[in-house]
Amino acid sequence: MTYTTQAILLGYRVYREYDRIYRAYTEDFGKLYLIARGANKITSKLAGHLEPCAFSNLMIADGRGPEVLAQARTRISSILIWQDSQKATAALLMLEVLDTLTHTHEKDIRVFRLLVLGFMRLQSSKDVDYVVFIHHYLLHLLVYLGHAPDIKHKRKLHPLLVADIGQDGIMMDDDARVLIVEYAQSALGEKQFLNFYAQAFRKG
Repeated sequence: MTYTTQAILLGYRVYREYDRIYRAYTEDFGKLYLIARGANKITSKLAGHLEPCAFSNLMIADGRGPEVLAQARTRISSILIWQDSQKATAALLMLEVLDTLTHTHEKDIRVFRLLVLGFMRLQSSKDVDYVVFIHHYLLHLLVYLGHAPDIKHKRKLHPLLVADIGQDGIMMDDDARVLIVEYAQSALGEKQFLNFYAQAFRKG
């Protein structure tokens, strides 16, 4: 049995010598672990469509154990993200936090749309306030996954909660940023979150 879905690729690890196991957040099934046969070979055509942050169409086959990634075709390449160090840092933080906080086969279409719109924003814009962008993404991800906000903070965070991730001119004050960091630390564990955060926006 095979099925198709759209996905953002989160990353992979090498399995045996020539295979890879990919992590993908899919539109229809949430996060999946997918084995791609031969994807670690230099000659693999499949691997070129499976770079982290790439938005791809996937064909998946049920297998014994991990599902098998049969085909992939890139819809939106991630090359422009990896050519810019700030965009790459923001993208890696987005992927790390989502990968850590989600479990397999837990679908949330809001999370998928947040990812897609966020990466499209990184791809297309030359004038992103990365501090505001990443905190806005973190807040919405934490809300969708049930980690935020506390009722007493809704008024303070309201301008960010109603803003679209692709919107220009989003305002964020220091109090809101501190609240978002506190929520993220609580969800991820303080040490783990700061390992992500210190590399990117701690001074923001």
